[in-house]
Amino acid sequence: MVPFPTEIKKIFAAVYLCIFFMSFKQLCQLVESQTCDIIIEDELWPLQWYLNKSEGDQYDMNVLPAWRSCINGTGVTVGVVDKGVQDHIDLKINKHIGFGDVNAGTVISLQHGTRVAGIIGALTNKNFTIGIAFGSEIAGIQNDLSKVPNGEACSAMMVAAFTAKGGAKHHEIVTTDVGNKSTGYFNHNSAAVPMVSGAVALAFSANPKLSYRDVMHLLVLTSRGDLPEFKQGNYFIKNAANLSVSSYFGFGLLDMGALVKRSRGWNNVPVKESCNAINPHRNPVESPYNFVHVHSCNISYTEHVEVSLKVNHRHAGQIQWVLISPHGTRSTILPGRILDSTKYMNFTVLTVQMWGETPNGYWTLEPTALFEINLDGGTVELISLTIHGFNCSSSDLKCLKPAVQDKSLFTTPLPDVTDKLPDVTDTLPDVTDKLPDVTDRLPDVTDKLPDVTDKLPDVTDKSDKRPNSTIMIIIVVVLGIGLVISGILLLCYVKKKKQFSFKDRLRIYQLSEK
Repeated sequence: MVPFPTEIKKIFAAVYLCIFFMSFKQLCQLVESQTCDIIIEDELWPLQWYLNKSEGDQYDMNVLPAWRSCINGTGVTVGVVDKGVQDHIDLKINKHIGFGDVNAGTVISLQHGTRVAGIIGALTNKNFTIGIAFGSEIAGIQNDLSKVPNGEACSAMMVAAFTAKGGAKHHEIVTTDVGNKSTGYFNHNSAAVPMVSGAVALAFSANPKLSYRDVMHLLVLTSRGDLPEFKQGNYFIKNAANLSVSSYFGFGLLDMGALVKRSRGWNNVPVKESCNAINPHRNPVESPYNFVHVHSCNISYTEHVEVSLKVNHRHAGQIQWVLISPHGTRSTILPGRILDSTKYMNFTVLTVQMWGETPNGYWTLEPTALFEINLDGGTVELISLTIHGFNCSSSDLKCLKPAVQDKSLFTTPLPDVTDKLPDVTDTLPDVTDKLPDVTDRLPDVTDKLPDVTDKLPDVTDKSDKRPNSTIMIIIVVVLGIGLVISGILLLCYVKKKKQFSFKDRLRIYQLSEK
C-alpha cells in the first residue's frame, strides 16, 4: 500500500475539520431555530393579559416567542423566599431543596408565598393559570422579609414588569392560592417581582452557564425603554452608552422573548473589578467642590456605582442629591423627602444609571434645596465612590472612549484675598506725636570734644572710609521708629484676620490643602 504524502494528509485533515465545523454550526442553528407547538388549555389563560395581551392592549411581556423556542424553565429550580409555600395541584414543588417545612404555618401565612409561586411556575395542566417558567420547580425558603415600598423612584431600579393596583377590577393578576384554588387579588410589587424571577428562570433554561452579572447585562440590553408611554412622561434619560434608563422603570419593560434569544449565544462577561475614590475634605453643602476624582481605574465598562455620603445639615433629609458622571449623565440618588427630619445622614446608595460608561474622571455631587429650605449652614463631611465593572477590551460589548472634561472646573481656585485683607491705613494710630523727640535728648558733645585737629595725621585720602557717627545715630533712630510701626501694623492685621468669616477661612484652608 502506497503511503499518502504528508501534504495530502494535511489537506484531508483540513477538509475534515471544515466539514465537522460546518455540521456542528448547522446543528447549533437547528437547535436554536427549534420550535415547539404550545397548546394552552389552562382555564384562566385568557385573563393573563400581561403574558397574552387582550384586545385593546398594546403590550405584553412577549413570553410566547420564548415558549415557542422550547424554553420554559426546564432544569431550573426557583427559590421563593417567603413565610412558606403550600402544596398545590398547579405547582411542582421541590421539597429536597427548600428550607423548612413547605406547609408549615397558618393558611394566611402561606398565602403570599403560594401566590408568588404560581406566577413563576404554575403548570400547564388545564388547572387555573400558567406560570412564566412553567417547566421549572419551586423551592420554598421560609424567611419573614420586611415589606418593600411600592412605586418609589430608585436609582438602582433594573427592570419593570406589569402588576395591578390594589382593588383593581380590570387587568387583575391571576395566580394560584392556598387550598388548591386561584385568585385575582394579587398586586403591587408582590406580583411584579415573581414575573422577573420567572423571566430569569427562562434565561437560565436557555443558557445554564449564565452568572448573575450576565443576567443583569441581558436585562439591561433586552428590556424595552423605547415605549411611547415612557417618552410621553419624560421618565427616561439616555446615558452616554446610549441606554435608556429610569428611576421608576429601570431599563424598561421586560421582553422575555428577546431575553431568551440573546441568552442562547451569550458569552460570559469578564471578571468583575472594583475601583475606589474618596474626597475626605469637609466642604459646605453648597460648595462646587463636592466631587470625587476617579483615576487610574482599570474598569472601562461600568456596571453599578456605590455612593457613600456623610452630610451634616439641619434639613439633610429634605435635600435632593444628584450624581453626575464624567460623561455628564445625571442620576438622582436621593430625591429629598418633605417629611424626612434627618439632620445627620451617613448612608450608601447604589445607581445603575451609568451602565456602560467609562468611570475615569470627575464625579460631582449636586445638592438641590427643596420644600422652601436653603443649603446654608451645613457641611459634607465625606464623599466616597466604589465603581463596579470590568475591562471592556476583553468582552463582546461596545466600549466607550474615556470622558473629556474641562479640568479647570474641578480645580479649587485661589481665593481673592485682596478684598479681604484689612485696610490697615485707616486703623493705624497716629504715632508721630507719641514718638520721643530724641533730638532733644542727645547730649551736646561738640563742646566736650578735644581739639585734636593738630594731632591727627593727614588721612584725607582715607576719610571716605570712616563711618560718620551722626549718620549712624540717625539710622538707629529710624530703625527704631520702623520697628514700632511694624509691630503696630502686625497687631492690627492679626486682629482683623480673626474677624474673617467662616467661609473665607475655609477657602484659605482649602488653598493650603492644595
